[in-house]
Amino acid sequence: MPEELQESMMRTIPGLENVKMVRPAYGVEYDHVDARELGPTLETKRIKGLFLAGQINGTTGYEEAAAQGAVAGINAGLAALYLPPMVITRADGFMGVMIDDLIVKGAEEPYRMFTSRSEYRMTLRSDNADLRLTEIGRQAGAVSDERWKVFTDTRSRIQDTTKLLNDIRLSPQARYTGWRTHGFMVQNDGVLRSAFEMLRHAGVTASILRGAVPALADLDADEALLSRIDIDGQYAAHLIRQEADLRLFLEDEALTLDPFMDYSVIPGISEEVRERLGRVRPTNVGAAKRMEGMTPASIVALLRHAKRTFRQPAMLVE
Repeated sequence: MPEELQESMMRTIPGLENVKMVRPAYGVEYDHVDARELGPTLETKRIKGLFLAGQINGTTGYEEAAAQGAVAGINAGLAALYLPPMVITRADGFMGVMIDDLIVKGAEEPYRMFTSRSEYRMTLRSDNADLRLTEIGRQAGAVSDERWKVFTDTRSRIQDTTKLLNDIRLSPQARYTGWRTHGFMVQNDGVLRSAFEMLRHAGVTASILRGAVPALADLDADEALLSRIDIDGQYAAHLIRQEADLRLFLEDEALTLDPFMDYSVIPGISEEVRERLGRVRPTNVGAAKRMEGMTPASIVALLRHAKRTFRQPAMLVE
């Protein structure tokens, strides 16, 4: 809105009839590339060695830019050293969700990363970020020896404590040893329940279980670590279902597509889908499925063509 109109507009608001404008508001406009021109490492498809991050990719926000900068910067360094790239998928973290959205769907308006964009929100939690991402960073050379030692120690303690809680199984009402004897009101059905399963009950935490599981005191498990195990225990049933979804997702991600595939010769797909495939050039079947307008029939036709024509390594001829 022009500066000369802004003050007049504000004076129409009750209580601001005599307002004085100190500084006019302004709109921010900037050009950006079509993020579908990028690969999952944020390297441009047309210019090898050029990596883009931040507003130029159509995003807005400091966190969004920082996440892209980390991925693009690490991959630029790996490319310079001729090392394998670091790819973060939708199953690994929210930055993977953001990058996948950008390179598959593009950004028709400034992109912000909302947790609702992820299909795996129960798995992508702040409390388990180290378990999801530290190993990926280590393989890329971005995690120091000191940080790696802290991580491996934490991971071992979580695994040991979780195993102990799963191994301790008590009946509802055995004399001296049942869950009811320890003050936990469970259904008296004769079913053995592990200490880890008890975490699903309202108000039960790993700390509270110390009385029934004395061996917890022998483990190096502080309250912060136990609270992480509480979350895993509380949502265990849901996490099992989500892990099944993740396995299916990773299977699709493992089915790579030839980046030089000629989509014009694939029978059984519409011209609209053909055009979108040529523009996006998905790197795997999972990315192709997530494209707008992609139908089940189109996926079947793409898979059939990919299996028949995917390039095999050239055979050496003496």
